Amino acid sequence: MAWGAIWWKDVVMIVRLLVFTACALLGSGSVTAEEPLDGRIRFADAYRCEPDGELEELVSGLVLIERQGESYIPVLAPQAVPPGLEPYVGVTSLSVEGDDYRTSVPLVGSWEGLPLHAVEITGRIESEQGFALVFKAPRKHVLDAANRAGFRLPESGVRYLDDDVLGMNIGVTDREDGFVELYCMPG
Repeated sequence: MAWGAIWWKDVVMIVRLLVFTACALLGSGSVTAEEPLDGRIRFADAYRCEPDGELEELVSGLVLIERQGESYIPVLAPQAVPPGLEPYVGVTSLSVEGDDYRTSVPLVGSWEGLPLHAVEITGRIESEQGFALVFKAPRKHVLDAANRAGFRLPESGVRYLDDDVLGMNIGVTDREDGFVELYCMPG
């Protein structure tokens, strides 16, 4: 019986040590999933899908198109994540299929009260690029949040903004991977 009491005290002590260590690591300046990024992920004109501030810096500066022999390739720009967003950003990835590319910038935080998963930039070499905010939230919630922010999307969640030169497809859609995106795609 004495061995059982000693063993139990050891287990309790180890569990307390693990809990304390986990709390210390999680509380040491890390960002929680609920931390709002609204001041960083913002739009100069949401109706026209024009990003502003750090979002604009990220979207416009993340992908460079470099010459490689007779063709061009997209590459990730060094130091492209604005310093204010760095604590919220995971490992950025770039995938290329032919002339099309997609860059994913994982985020930890929320926008308009919804959990953000990533900002994605998609484009075609020697053409325009668009972007999307990707959420871990139901489509209806993303649509409501977008409209609170000023996007003025109809219930269908899709709007085409005709412009002088190149129009803009703006919408909210479910993705095959289970996420929902608010996208801004020229075309």
